[in-house]
Amino acid sequence: MPGSSKASTRNLPKGRLSAEELEDRLAEIPLLRKANLNQKDSIPSCLELNDTSRQVMQAHIELIGLDKHRFLHTVKEQDQAYEMFISLGLHIPHEIDRDVRSKYSIRTSASKPVHAKTAVKGQRGQELTRWTRIYQCLCGSDSEARRLIGWKNVHCCVWIRTVTTHDDKSDANDFFTIDEISGILDHSVACQELLEMDRDPSILLHPDLQLYVLSLLRNNIPLSQLKALCKTWAMKHWGEEMGNNHHRYRLNDHDSSSLYRTLARERGIKQSTAAEDNLDLWLREDRPVPPDPLISKSVLFYQPCREGGGDRLILIIATSEMQDAAWKYGHKRHVLIDLTFGFCSARANLLIVMALDDNKKGIPIGLIVFTARPTARAVHADYDTELIRSLLDKWRLGLGTRAGSGFHLDISVATTDNDTRERTALQDIWPSVLLLLCMFHVWQCWRNGLNKYLAIIPKGDDRLHMRRRLAKFLMKILKEITEYSDAISAYNSEVEYFKALGKKPDMISQKQSKGGLAFLAYLSSYLHVRSMWLAWSKSGVIEASKRLGKHVEDIPRTNNHLESFNGRIKNKYFEGYTHAGQLPRLDLWVLVIITNVMPGFFQELRDREAQRKYYAQM
Repeated sequence: MPGSSKASTRNLPKGRLSAEELEDRLAEIPLLRKANLNQKDSIPSCLELNDTSRQVMQAHIELIGLDKHRFLHTVKEQDQAYEMFISLGLHIPHEIDRDVRSKYSIRTSASKPVHAKTAVKGQRGQELTRWTRIYQCLCGSDSEARRLIGWKNVHCCVWIRTVTTHDDKSDANDFFTIDEISGILDHSVACQELLEMDRDPSILLHPDLQLYVLSLLRNNIPLSQLKALCKTWAMKHWGEEMGNNHHRYRLNDHDSSSLYRTLARERGIKQSTAAEDNLDLWLREDRPVPPDPLISKSVLFYQPCREGGGDRLILIIATSEMQDAAWKYGHKRHVLIDLTFGFCSARANLLIVMALDDNKKGIPIGLIVFTARPTARAVHADYDTELIRSLLDKWRLGLGTRAGSGFHLDISVATTDNDTRERTALQDIWPSVLLLLCMFHVWQCWRNGLNKYLAIIPKGDDRLHMRRRLAKFLMKILKEITEYSDAISAYNSEVEYFKALGKKPDMISQKQSKGGLAFLAYLSSYLHVRSMWLAWSKSGVIEASKRLGKHVEDIPRTNNHLESFNGRIKNKYFEGYTHAGQLPRLDLWVLVIITNVMPGFFQELRDREAQRKYYAQM
């Protein structure tokens, strides 16, 4: 039957040891304990059997019993054991490669330490590992993954138990002895007659190629580039060959899932458990087990989502460098705030707090993650003023107080989009803060308003003329007028113009009047109180420059710094962590943002500053 390829008789090479030395080495390895003759033979529970196979196997054990072979630790008996092992077609992971056509699959493996014998009584010798493995013939397997098994199920009863002793700690990973081979060793007639597989076998990737692929993934090489790089590498090592009887030399589409699971295990992320459960394991109060100590230091607040507790998961993240930046660039200065979603696979929102350094570079100083409640339909809308106020306050308190002062972080100016929930929350925590609106978001709202209210005017020059007139007026109050009274006067002038236009007898003028007045009525909400006008007008920027002691030109009027970082979080930084179109899990996102993204971000800042100083010295 197909099996492992013929190997050397002993994995402990005689070329390295003389016959006498080999005998001495084998004699040091302890024998198995004597078998309990009164123990009844039974079917191992790990075997995957249907009722028919189990009944046939039980009848075989009762009528014939099991084959049992134990081997002494002599060169002669170990040679016989090895020949039997190979003739049965068995394999040992990392020792004897499995032929892809093999009918055997390892159902369970267990190991325990044993110690070599020494000449000194009571003294322990070298620690070895004794492995017990149970193999099952796939022609008798009733696995749930039957569709992945190449051999037809003909209810073959063969299963084999092996006991081997190894030195797992040595670089050579020596395989020393075969101590036992037992079980039902003879295949059924139907199994012996089965010479061809039903379907193509599942062939493992070559270990060397797998290591190369993992090295690429660790460096965040996108999946789209992976296949080509691996093919080039494989051709350099094996030419045009696609593989051998043990491994293949080309990357398949389905390999990505297995490789990403391997990487996740390396990073300390259990893929078999939910992301929320992993986060709880890392951050719980009672004996947390984070995969990296940076996680414990960087999460300022954690609330799990569980029955009897909070109705949403909350994480407030600020690495040590972010905390330092918050005090250096955020305290009594200008911050930008925005909320986004769609950054990970969880139903979660991300509130980003950003400051500006002395070079006008946006520096994230707070990342606040909160999941939607289980009953919420729209993730992006599942929050209110009280929640945002609570989150921002927890972030503020998490930053602590400035050494020797006793006061918490204070914000002088804050820029947001048009979300009144964020603005109200900011003012509740910092009553004296000057709130500015992002000019891009304001103009976007006004543009949408123009589209909506001017739609009553027929398409063409008549609508375009009104749109241009109102756009010119909007640009004037947005970028030029600095006095509230002047803004009201300009607004009233437009109202009077459109009222007069409505008195004309023609239908087009009346429609232009109706559309223009409807838009101006909408616009009045931006002008009806001075504080609202101050938030988006040039006057607000002038007020901010006075508070911050900066030139007007140095005050950003948009959230572009933050939007740029938002885009990088969703694309550049995590491009290597998405696959098959799926966003990263929340636990992976948290781990990467803390241990990779933010340290890399600040390192890039330091590199740029070093480069700037280098050129300045020229």
